[in-house]
Amino acid sequence: MKITQVKSRQRVADHGEVFTAEREVKAMLDLVENEVMRVASRFLEPACGDGNFLAEILGRKLSAIEAQCTNKRNEYERITFLAISTLYGIDLLSDNVQECRERLFQIFDKQFTRLFGSQSNDRYRKTIQYVIEKNIILGNTLKAQTIFVSEWILGKGDMVERKEYSLASLMMPHSMNLFADLDDRKYPTVHLLELGRIK
Repeated sequence: MKITQVKSRQRVADHGEVFTAEREVKAMLDLVENEVMRVASRFLEPACGDGNFLAEILGRKLSAIEAQCTNKRNEYERITFLAISTLYGIDLLSDNVQECRERLFQIFDKQFTRLFGSQSNDRYRKTIQYVIEKNIILGNTLKAQTIFVSEWILGKGDMVERKEYSLASLMMPHSMNLFADLDDRKYPTVHLLELGRIK
């Protein structure tokens, strides 16, 4: 997908919206390549636009995953869940949020379908859509107290625990662990493949 830097002059005037060019995205991520390739590394894009950075990060993570495990679908599902659940994006404009969500899902789904074909699991696709929907959100990062982000913890038996934290609390310099010792909202623990059924 070719990256467009400006959607319209009006959007630049109204919102200061200019997207980072592909060359710069790749060069910047090359500087932190080791972190990008780690499945569990978390990335937050506070003005994500339609996902230029997040799409590149996801593509690199999925390439690393494919090199590790292509023949075991259950293992692939666990690892890609971890990779996707660690990507976060916030944007002011609803069309950007929707485009970013769709873009990330398509990157995942293209690989998932190619690797597993008829064995690829629609319930798992819905789980990934759900996680992307919760992680790529509409909001104003400058008003961090009104934005909540999710931590996804994958446990034994593919059970998933979700906790939600205000972005403001995550930005406080209290710990090196992003989600440590904070007030949070907890959700019932559910099986990985049941997440896509939650309303």
